[in-house]
Amino acid sequence: QQNQVNYIRNSVKATVDAYDGKVKLYEWDTKDPVLKTWRKAFPGTVEARSKIPQTLMDHLRYPQDLFKVQRELLTRYHVEDPAQFYSGSDAWQVPDDPTNKEPGSVPPYYLSMKMPGQDQQAFSLTTTFTPRGRPNLGAFMAVNADAASKDYGTMRLLRVTSTVKGPGQVQSELNGNDDVAEFVRNLKGTDSDIEYGNLLTVPLEGGFLYIEPVYTRGGTQNYPLLRKVAASYGSKIVFENNLGDALNAVFGVDGESDTTPPDPSEPPGDTTKPPATGSDALKQAIADAQKAYNDGEAALKEQDWPAYGKAQEALQEALERAAAAQPKAGAEGDKAAAPEKDAGADAAKKPEKGEEAEQVADQGS
Repeated sequence: QQNQVNYIRNSVKATVDAYDGKVKLYEWDTKDPVLKTWRKAFPGTVEARSKIPQTLMDHLRYPQDLFKVQRELLTRYHVEDPAQFYSGSDAWQVPDDPTNKEPGSVPPYYLSMKMPGQDQQAFSLTTTFTPRGRPNLGAFMAVNADAASKDYGTMRLLRVTSTVKGPGQVQSELNGNDDVAEFVRNLKGTDSDIEYGNLLTVPLEGGFLYIEPVYTRGGTQNYPLLRKVAASYGSKIVFENNLGDALNAVFGVDGESDTTPPDPSEPPGDTTKPPATGSDALKQAIADAQKAYNDGEAALKEQDWPAYGKAQEALQEALERAAAAQPKAGAEGDKAAAPEKDAGADAAKKPEKGEEAEQVADQGS
């Protein structure tokens, strides 16, 4: 029957020469028994994994189609209690994409980010889950998507232990926001239409930061223009002109510098610049985030993927500094994650003591 699959692995990488159409096949999953049989039956058709040139390895990433299958299986098979499994009371679902006019699930997104338990940022493929039949966030999952990394294919799952807004709820709040309503009213009678970008979900300092770019496209424009950026963290949702302004608003940063004038009665002394205050650090982090975002957009237009990756890493690092510098970030942010066992891979390994997310090594990647 159609659309039924009982075996799926990422066993082979294929390339097509853009000049002459020549196809090359490279072994990827060295443990796949089907691939081993194929190579014995048709020797020479699939080259060894060691033959993959480094220039190609730099462009390989975790496949979205495989990840979609794994996340769909995880909606049921994260449950360990037999009664709950058969009743479906703890089942999840992949939420509908609230930014798309056509019906469909939220697509997985590639992000450079650092999950709890990771020492540094990694290029990852991410997705969200909501409890079945409910709109709130249930879990967040990321898989290391950098094929050159030793951590490639490792999945990390954060299970949400309190009520946190899901993507659909955040989008509904955005649509009901007064600033958004005014923005929409101002566009009426013009030839421009609103287009919502991807609603990105980023775990940040014990909570979740949502970011969504908003574009307009005129009747004669071939591509949309960025007009606004929406952001949501905890109970706050803002709608500003750019990413920097949105982060300033959502983290409660005033535009004015918070400084105290010197006491004229005190004699001049050491003029060494004092260390940055929490407010100064937050402003600097947000400025860095805006710069990284702009750098990423410029790299994207030029299709400079290494530069885009570096910009994404800089953006994530700046967002983490912004959340850490905000005094009430941990209190105001939606409390996020508790460690939860992952699934959808072949072999699991228990986290070391103190880790916040269990890791799963994906042998079928």
